Amino acid sequence: MVYTIARQARTIWQKWNLRSLIMISLSLQAFLITTAPLRKRTANIWVKILIWIAYLLADFVALFSLGLISDKQGDYTEYNLGCDLMAFWAPFCLLHLGGPDTITALSLQDNSLWLRHLIGLIFQVIISLYVFVESLPNNRLWLPISFLFVAGMIKYYERNHALYLANFYNFRGEAGPNYAKLMQEMSSFKSSRIPVQVQMVPRRKKESIITTSKGKNNNHEFIRLVRSAYYFFNIFKYLAIDELVLPMSDRNESRDYYHEIGSANAFKVLSAELNFFYGAVYTKALALHSQKGYFLRLTSTLAILVSFSLFLHNSTKHRFPIVDLWVTYILFAGAIALDAVAFVLMVSSDWTIVKLGNKLEDYPCLKKVFEWYLELNTPTLPNYTPKLSTEKESKTRRWAPKRVLFSRWSGLVRGCNLVEYSLREGALPELETIGMRDLLFNKFSQNLGLTKTIEKCLIVDKNDLTQELWEFIYRELKKKSIIVGGDIEMAKKISSARGDWILREQDQLHIHHHLIKTYVDEVDYAESLLLWHVATEICYNLDEKDSDKPEGYYRKFSKVLSDYMLYLLRFEPTLLSSVAGIGEVRFIDTCAEAKRFFVGQGLTKVEDKEKACERVIKVDTSVKPAWVKGTKSQSVLFDACRLGKELQKVESEKKWMLVFQVWVELLSYAACQCRAKPHLTLLGTGGELVTYVWLLMAHFGIGEHLYVTDQDHHAQAKLLLRM
Repeated sequence: MVYTIARQARTIWQKWNLRSLIMISLSLQAFLITTAPLRKRTANIWVKILIWIAYLLADFVALFSLGLISDKQGDYTEYNLGCDLMAFWAPFCLLHLGGPDTITALSLQDNSLWLRHLIGLIFQVIISLYVFVESLPNNRLWLPISFLFVAGMIKYYERNHALYLANFYNFRGEAGPNYAKLMQEMSSFKSSRIPVQVQMVPRRKKESIITTSKGKNNNHEFIRLVRSAYYFFNIFKYLAIDELVLPMSDRNESRDYYHEIGSANAFKVLSAELNFFYGAVYTKALALHSQKGYFLRLTSTLAILVSFSLFLHNSTKHRFPIVDLWVTYILFAGAIALDAVAFVLMVSSDWTIVKLGNKLEDYPCLKKVFEWYLELNTPTLPNYTPKLSTEKESKTRRWAPKRVLFSRWSGLVRGCNLVEYSLREGALPELETIGMRDLLFNKFSQNLGLTKTIEKCLIVDKNDLTQELWEFIYRELKKKSIIVGGDIEMAKKISSARGDWILREQDQLHIHHHLIKTYVDEVDYAESLLLWHVATEICYNLDEKDSDKPEGYYRKFSKVLSDYMLYLLRFEPTLLSSVAGIGEVRFIDTCAEAKRFFVGQGLTKVEDKEKACERVIKVDTSVKPAWVKGTKSQSVLFDACRLGKELQKVESEKKWMLVFQVWVELLSYAACQCRAKPHLTLLGTGGELVTYVWLLMAHFGIGEHLYVTDQDHHAQAKLLLRM
């Protein structure tokens, strides 16, 4: 019985394996081209998992199909196709290996593997040629196969070229003028007794497309905003390799522009600029949007259409099985449809709009269409309301069609709260009372390293970035940019501030000196972050609820940034790896001490958060906790309690303004201290607020990896006759 079933399954597999796999390959291409853009628009983990699985399967299925075709050459059993049609399906595998335009790399590491893909391209082309040659000389489909083969090679080349261009080392550009050649020419002139000298001649600078006088209050010139973003992308793209050396003229131009346009338009331009970064490192944008790229894409599309036409008019196709003919027709229909979708996406992309340039002015109707489309793409930040929206309303807003289909980022500020986290941990039963199923699940998740992923799904809060919060962040950074002016040393000093700058600026409050010394200067960044997080949570729960007063806004936004920074510390450690130190150990120890304290107080529900904060602040902390605990625990719970008590002595409005400004400094410090790679990595997972702050600080002329020089890179050395 088992043998009979196995033999029948083997028979079915032999008959349908190639047909099924090549259709699955086509389906994966269709899935990826439509869903891959969601990577930058949503932080939903299930969407990311589906795209990850499809991306890995796409290459595997296409390669496996090509291997089956190669293996079946010369095999004429009743279950297999003839060599002619099998050779016809091989170029489709090359088309699928080329992948969709919307995703070439799943992670930044994929771009560094471009050489591996090049070798793969060579071998897959050789295999396809082998299949084609094996079907000759009796293959009457050789002409349509040839055209389809050209299209497949072009698509595969496009993907490999995109990976090569997206490699960070290629962002460096050319090495500069050829000094040896210039001096050799100079020596030749001198030997001929021709008086020459080397002189720096100003090179004609590309005309700036920045028109700041029009950009401050005009919210509808979306084409202008995208062109501005592309202009700055070409200047600041060297941030990707942490080697941005700016002439003072470019720095001042960027700084003045972002000072003038206001927070709302600044956010729109930053979104478009980060979208260019995303397209450069994760899609085929750099390979496609050039004269060479346009020509190759046109050639491949025409080759597919010509191949399809030749196949339709081939008189011998009726000898193939009807099922195989339908599979071929579906493959052609899929290839044409994918190219059509790719064409629409390419034409409507930001890259095409900037390539068209001023030509759009001659076509007002076309300009209106692009303006309308860009308006859909441009993120609109919601207004803050003191009354908290329900979870259902938040989900409805996050999954609105405009936001899912057109937005350039997720729009979320995620958060993790240490007090809530500890209360949840305290609510769990002791180990001996845990059921076998739960115990096995915990062990399974720990062994696979999924503990953080599961926690991320269960305990992370999601807040929308509101217009008011962004306005406050923009205003604080702009204020510091004005203080910096043209002083580069001051820019570096401010970028290294992590709360102490604002505390020193407001010396009229008597507690500031002690705050700076105890909770900033004498502690590392991770400890300072945890101290201010717990203190903020204590003050937040003990103060009056949200109101329309200014302190109500600062109170809420301090809470949002506090939870967001703890989220980064816990779940995105790569962003804080250069500054966080032993942050993971401090977080675990603090949670353990908080859990023990809350359980001892009989608080085991998240709803007990206010009571928990009240109980914590009532603890006598006259003796410094570190003297009692020594080095056995890195917990900062009761040190943060001491900070909370000192903050509670300050008048409410001044306190929350101060706390918010400290959090902006902690956020900006993490943003500029982190290298570019983690920022660009998170562009493919919905984006992060800290990345916007990182880029805005660079435009404001504040940053750790920003170097400014008085040399003009718009000048070039030339030999001139000496008169």
